[in-house]
Amino acid sequence: MPDENDILVTSTQPTALLQAALHGLGVALLPTLLGQDDSQKGNLTQVLTSWRPKSVTFFAIHLLLFIPAVRR
Repeated sequence: MPDENDILVTSTQPTALLQAALHGLGVALLPTLLGQDDSQKGNLTQVLTSWRPKSVTFFAIHLLLFIPAVRR
């Protein structure tokens, strides 16, 4: 049963979840690339290694900083 010491951290920023895990707040689902260095250094321990999350779709939006000149 949950008590006043239970903590749930959610974030859209994976780096925030990484920092929470590094500070001992519990388990974090991280991109491999983000957690790899700390895992190799022994700062993070992989758990549930055979479990895989449901696939998700990502969309990327970028701003066009330079508008190409129109040639006539």
